[in-house]
Amino acid sequence: MGDTGFFLDDVDMQRYLMDGFISTHTCHEASFHARIYDQIDSLYTTEGNPGNNILAKVPDLYGIMRDSAVDHALQSLLGQRYVLHPHRHCHLNPAGSKGQRQHKDSYEADENVRHHKSRWAMAFYYPQDVDEEMGPSSILRGSQYYMDEIQAHGQPEIPLCGPAGTVVIVHYDLWHRAMPNISEKDRYMVKFLFCRTSEPRSPSWDNTDPLWRVLPEPTVVRPPENLCKHMWTWHQGIDATVTPSAGNYTGTVDQISDASESNGLHAAYAIDGASDDSVTDLIDLLRIDGETHVDSNLASPHTNPCEFRTSHALSALGGAAVPALTDLLQDDNWLMRATAADILGDIGAVAEAALPHLVVLSNDESEWVRRNVAEALGNIGIAGRGVVETLIHLLDDPVASVGLNAVYSIGKIGTIPEQAKRALRNTASSSDEYLKSYAELLLAPSS
Repeated sequence: MGDTGFFLDDVDMQRYLMDGFISTHTCHEASFHARIYDQIDSLYTTEGNPGNNILAKVPDLYGIMRDSAVDHALQSLLGQRYVLHPHRHCHLNPAGSKGQRQHKDSYEADENVRHHKSRWAMAFYYPQDVDEEMGPSSILRGSQYYMDEIQAHGQPEIPLCGPAGTVVIVHYDLWHRAMPNISEKDRYMVKFLFCRTSEPRSPSWDNTDPLWRVLPEPTVVRPPENLCKHMWTWHQGIDATVTPSAGNYTGTVDQISDASESNGLHAAYAIDGASDDSVTDLIDLLRIDGETHVDSNLASPHTNPCEFRTSHALSALGGAAVPALTDLLQDDNWLMRATAADILGDIGAVAEAALPHLVVLSNDESEWVRRNVAEALGNIGIAGRGVVETLIHLLDDPVASVGLNAVYSIGKIGTIPEQAKRALRNTASSSDEYLKSYAELLLAPSS
């Protein structure tokens, strides 16, 4: 990590965008972490796993989340106004365990589309020294952009070892697992989730060079460079179509469906944004994707049905794709309406022209349309055009994930108006744990 006040530097940031994780260490003494370990161990012995109550049961953990190194790394990745999500969990990997399979975490109480942009992150904290024999968490390096298990498992597995006080921050969609614990010691790891509350407008790390630089590790398998470069410009607050990678390779629409997910994503982020035909062809391919994959998407747990590779290409085109996607919001097929809403939200503020059409869809008969509209309104992040009133309306949606995304989005539109605060006070009495907790978070004086 960079040494300028613990903020990430350009190399750190580029490594995170390629590898999907970055490791840091808190400034606390070893005795502080030993005390946390003893408290957790005693808690497990007497009461069992406290679930989301781990912070209340072990308040010293607040010192980890408020540590300068952790806080500045999170600001670098998620912006200054990031928040701690109400879900948190202490993981016990007991001595002699066989470990886990590699997996991606679900989005708590939600079925989110797995976007490539860093709007969520996880932090893994070790309160004790962890070596490879103790069953550390491991990650598949650079796998955060892949849905295909075979593609992801082709990435190198990296054990996340380190001394007590190690905190590893990972992209939320990175494949990971607990490794087998072949030692005689129990291993604890406390996992926290964090959310971005505003889209990037400028770099939030120690940025001295606006250009993407290829890091000197040619033997390391990395995700498609076009994709990583696009994430780099997005984090800088730049809405720009992707410049094809070095060489003569440029993406074509038919290559997006390549059997190799890596090759398909390479093409998706190298489509010529200056061509009207590109957008038309992508919309046609999106319809084919919908017909082909909707049933399997609906059958998969914790999966938004709008999970299509083509969506990444349309999102990467940014403003050039907004008119066609706005038209798609009026499609007769609910899946196309829901997918268009999702992509417009992923594009962000540049999709402002679509706001009136998204507002209309807040009463759509499809829960997936309403859910994706609720998220999109927050990512676009502009409070006018009936957005606040729409989000207040969506707070009471009978589908929990719709209301949850509405409360997330209220937190993304800047200063919360009084009418929204009144609605959040009502929501804070909800029986839904995450809806209630997030509403309380937004109403807290520091929000």
